[in-house]
Amino acid sequence: SGGTIQSTTGDGISLTSTRDVSLSWMNVQNGLESGIVGSGITNFTVSNCSVTNNGNDALDEGIRLVNLWGTASLANVTVTGSAHNNLWIANASGTLSSLSVTGSTFSSNGATFGNDGFLFDATGTATVRSVSISGSTFSSNRAMGLQVLAIDASVVSSFTVSGCTFTGDNIAMDFSQGGTANFTFSILNNTTITGSNSHAVNV
Repeated sequence: SGGTIQSTTGDGISLTSTRDVSLSWMNVQNGLESGIVGSGITNFTVSNCSVTNNGNDALDEGIRLVNLWGTASLANVTVTGSAHNNLWIANASGTLSSLSVTGSTFSSNGATFGNDGFLFDATGTATVRSVSISGSTFSSNRAMGLQVLAIDASVVSSFTVSGCTFTGDNIAMDFSQGGTANFTFSILNNTTITGSNSHAVNV
């Protein structure tokens, strides 16, 4: 916990096939690749961290998590200025029991390769029981503030977005289902959705 990782030539933090990871009060900034990457992580907590201005091409994210399982939370996390997506979670197998995102900000990804503020992909046979995003801000993301995809035979039992602010994204929110996926989502009390260049919500 604590400290600054900056100006790395590779990923700032890299985690593979691990569990019970907690990151707090850290700054990961100005790296040439992704800020935080993880694969096959069970139980993951990030709090009071800033991930800023990382990456230089379309393969670089602020935070990239592939197959996140168990329970996870992001609280008071700022991810901004990432080359591609600010946060990308991609699950193709296993079970994510719960993910909570609170009081966090995803903003202003790169001008050249910038995509989403938060991209959540459930594919293959992934099971996602509960995702809750609350009190968070999505602003000036080049594609979508929040994009959620459930395809193939994945199951997303509950995905709730409540009390969030969306300003100046191309599209504020996008929820898409394909294949035989089961996908249930709720959009509640997001009272500020302004300045979208395309439209506010796409379903």
